Amino acid sequence: MRTTMFFLSAILFSGLAFGQLPRCDLKLELAAEYPDTIVVGPGAMSPLFHLKLTNLGPDNVDTPDFIFYHLHGSPIEAPDSSTNAKKYLVAGDSMIIRGIGFYQNSTPAEDRTVEFCFRIASDGVLNYFFLDTNAANDKVCVTITFKGRPGTTTVSELTGSYFSLHPNPVSDRLSIRFGETVSGPHTISIYDMQGRKLYRREETVSGQDNTGIDTEALAPGTYLLEIRNHLGEIHREKFLKH
Repeated sequence: MRTTMFFLSAILFSGLAFGQLPRCDLKLELAAEYPDTIVVGPGAMSPLFHLKLTNLGPDNVDTPDFIFYHLHGSPIEAPDSSTNAKKYLVAGDSMIIRGIGFYQNSTPAEDRTVEFCFRIASDGVLNYFFLDTNAANDKVCVTITFKGRPGTTTVSELTGSYFSLHPNPVSDRLSIRFGETVSGPHTISIYDMQGRKLYRREETVSGQDNTGIDTEALAPGTYLLEIRNHLGEIHREKFLKH
């Protein structure tokens, strides 16, 4: 398994004169909660990752141009997702950047885990119209496992004998039945198809245990149930809520 690091640098442009740079603390973070590791199969795409950019002040960032970030050496416009347009970031204000996803167009021989890092360029060269006073909160990363050929991965989309779900589709309560060899502490989570974590709890399992989750509050749609054991192995299965 090979881990690769990509740094995607956000760059911003302005017509401000040199020497008149506003001082501000720009903070970059994920706009939603995502699983620790996203699994992407051959020919599939990851959830869209939305970034939140906040100006913690004290000065305003006044730029007449779009905010940009670098992806594989190419600058990409990052408009505010609510208006699909550029936005002035006054002190205390924030914007959600239009989402980006990652697509697997080939099948590696084995699972390949990649850490993608988005980072504001805070060196004062690319972002020449403001001074970022705190580089510690300029970077956020997501981890994606691109699945290899069948039989080479410890991350299972189809759980086999590990656990089963019923009923599926479900209305108000989802039952989980574990396999007879399953035991120990587990973390049970539910995600929507955008990768947002909606539910999480810890449970200790001892061979063919049955447990349940109240799903009445979930909106109709498709969801992903994730079960992670104490060894770090992950088992997932989709279910449909009426």
